[in-house]
Amino acid sequence: MAKPNPSTHLEPLDESRGSYAKVFWSLVVLTALEYGFARLQPPFPTLVGGLTFLATVYAFLVAWYFMHLKYEGRWIYLMLVPVCLLSVAVVAGLTPDIAYHQHGFFQSTAVADR
Repeated sequence: MAKPNPSTHLEPLDESRGSYAKVFWSLVVLTALEYGFARLQPPFPTLVGGLTFLATVYAFLVAWYFMHLKYEGRWIYLMLVPVCLLSVAVVAGLTPDIAYHQHGFFQSTAVADR
C-alpha cells in the first residue's frame, strides 16, 4: 500500500496563504502611501481626494479578501445598492445644513425674527 502524499493536501492551503500574504503586503504598501501622501501636504482638495481613493482601495481589499465577499453570490450586490442610494440621500440631505453653517451657529430667519 502506497503512503499518501501529504503535500497534495496542503496545496490549496498554501495557495490561500499566498493570496492573503499578497493582500497583507498590499495593505502595508497602501498604508505607507497614505502616510507619505499626507506628509507631502498637497492642497486640501487633492489631499482629501487622494486619501479617499486610497481608503476606498484599502476597504475594497479588506472586504473582498478578509471578509470573503469574493465567494458570495450576486445577491450581495443587491444588498449594496440600497445602502449606496441611502448614503447619497443622507449626504444630499445634509448638504444645505453644511453649506449654511456659519461661525458655529446656524443662521435661520425663523429664529432670527424672534
